[in-house]
Amino acid sequence: MLLSFKLWWPQGRIFPLIPAFDFLPISFSGNLAYLPASLFALLLLLGIFFSGNRVLLIATLILATVLVLEDINRLQVWFYQLTSMLVLLFMAWRIEKEVIVSNLQMILIFIYFWSGFNKLSVYYMEDTFPWLMEVFPFLSKLGDNQLLAIGSALVEIVIAIGLLFTLTRKWAIGLAYLLHLFILMVLGPLGYDWNQVVWPWNICQMVFLYLLFHQSPQLDWINTVKKAPFTLGVIFLFGLMPALNLIHKWPDQLSFKMYSGTYSEGVIYAEAIDGICFLQHQDMHQGRSPVGKPEVSLILDDWALSELGVTPFVNERFYYRLGLRYCACFEDPTTAGIWILTVDRWDRTKESYNRLSCKELEGGWVD
Repeated sequence: MLLSFKLWWPQGRIFPLIPAFDFLPISFSGNLAYLPASLFALLLLLGIFFSGNRVLLIATLILATVLVLEDINRLQVWFYQLTSMLVLLFMAWRIEKEVIVSNLQMILIFIYFWSGFNKLSVYYMEDTFPWLMEVFPFLSKLGDNQLLAIGSALVEIVIAIGLLFTLTRKWAIGLAYLLHLFILMVLGPLGYDWNQVVWPWNICQMVFLYLLFHQSPQLDWINTVKKAPFTLGVIFLFGLMPALNLIHKWPDQLSFKMYSGTYSEGVIYAEAIDGICFLQHQDMHQGRSPVGKPEVSLILDDWALSELGVTPFVNERFYYRLGLRYCACFEDPTTAGIWILTVDRWDRTKESYNRLSCKELEGGWVD
C-alpha cells in the first residue's frame, strides 16, 4: 500500500476517485479521507499477531470492501487475490484446514493458468516479450524469437498443471520461482525499476507456493467441493469468469492479464484551448485531432502509474465514467472526450480506437 500511497490515501491527488457503483457513492472528505486505509493497514498489522481473531478478520474484510466501493481503481489483481484469500482464512474457524488449503491452492493455480493463457497473443509476442528481453543487452536478441515468446507463456500454464499433481509439484514450484525471480530482475532496480507495487506481490507468490504446495497432498477437487460448497465460488470467480474477458464481459484486472499486452486503454482528449483543464498534469501530451486542430491529451495508464503507482481499473464502463468527470471542464462537448482502444488478442488488424465526445458520453453507458 505504501508503494501506491495516493491510491489509498487520496488527499491531494488529481486522479479522481471513481466509486465501484454509481448508485452507491462512498466518499470520505477532509481528514476522514485518511481513515479507511489507515484502519485497514492497522488491522492487517494486528492480524500478524492475532491471526485467529475472527472479529479482526471480519473488520478487515469490511474495510477492504469499503475501500473498493470508494474507488474501483483499488481493485488491483493483487488486492483481489489477497482479499479473496483473507475471505478463505475467515472460513478456517469452521472448516477443516485441508479444505481451506485446497481452495487457496486453486486460486494460485488458476492465476498461473490464466496469466499464461492471456499471453498467447500477438501483442505479447510482438510488443511485451521483446520489451521484457531488451532490458538486458545480452537478452535483447531473444526478444525477436516468437517461438520463445510462446514458450514463455506456456511456462505459466505448465506451472499451473504441474501444481496439480504431487509428482510434478516440486518441478512446478522451482519453475515458478525462476519465473518470479526473472520478473523481479526485469522490473526491479537492476532492470526497468518500474511498477514497484508488483515487487512485493511476486515475493508473496513465492512464499505462498512454499506454504501451500511444498508438503501438501495432491489437490482433490471433488472431495473439496463436497466438504465445502463455497469452493464452487472460487472455481467460478478464478477459474471460469476470466474466460468472459475473451468477449470483453469481465474486467482485465480480474482476468489475470498481467503483461499480456492486451489491456484496453483510454486517452482523455480536448482542444488545445481546453488545456487549462490539464494544467496540473505533468503527463499531458500535445498533438492534433483527426481534422488537424491542435489538441491536448492524457494517457490514463501513464497518468495512473505516475500518480497512483498502479495502472487504472480497465473496462469501458470505467472509461466512460472517468471521461465524464473531465467533460464538465471542457468548453465544447463535441471536441473533447475520451479515446478507448480495444484489441483482438490474436488479430492486430481488428484493433479499434473509439473516439467518444463528451456529448456522446453524456448519453450514458450502453452495454
